[in-house]
Amino acid sequence: MSLPAQELFISHECLNCHRHHPETAVKRGRAVSCPHCHSGDIEALPDAQPLQPFPALHARSNPINTVFAHAQKRGIDADELDGLTQAIQRLVRHTTTIITRRQAGELSNLNDLGYVSFSPTAQGTVDVELLVPGALLNSYFWSMWVPHHLQSRGYQTTVMPQLRPNAEVQHCTVAFRITGTREATRHFLADLAERFSDLQEAEIVHLQAGNVFDVLTDKTTGTERRGL
Repeated sequence: MSLPAQELFISHECLNCHRHHPETAVKRGRAVSCPHCHSGDIEALPDAQPLQPFPALHARSNPINTVFAHAQKRGIDADELDGLTQAIQRLVRHTTTIITRRQAGELSNLNDLGYVSFSPTAQGTVDVELLVPGALLNSYFWSMWVPHHLQSRGYQTTVMPQLRPNAEVQHCTVAFRITGTREATRHFLADLAERFSDLQEAEIVHLQAGNVFDVLTDKTTGTERRGL
């Protein structure tokens, strides 16, 4: 029997035995103690983030809070994901299928890991051949590829501090991967500007739009690629 996600979320550390525990294990009513050594010296982990429950959205929800708005905020293209799922189903049933180049890019790790093989066609599509039992591909797709795909569509952040010990002003570059439409990007930037309107806390001195994450990735290999 699987446990609820909250039961598995590690959020606290015992400073006596240095074991990590979920909040539900250390809190007993108003008392807080380690379930292993029973010490009351418990501290919340600084990097622990509370789990965000999935909303139960009614089919007749307010337009601002519909399933479509939730999917856009998460960066999920349901039609794209449905097309990829159908391609996997055709492979499992018939061992071969044809997909678009864009779909091949999304499924490239299946080719890299030896589950399928890709062959470009003269028509600009890609022939796909199944190299493993269909049940194996199906299991990998749903248990590994889909969760990774959904996770990668969320917001991502990279922080690059540029600290100078004797400088009066310290700078830090923060790159955000923003999913969704241009409108979603505008809302994000407007909200960011409001949060940092107090100059005593921090000041935004420069904004730049572009494919910053690709630039950072390519720098690790000695090349640099920029794209807007």
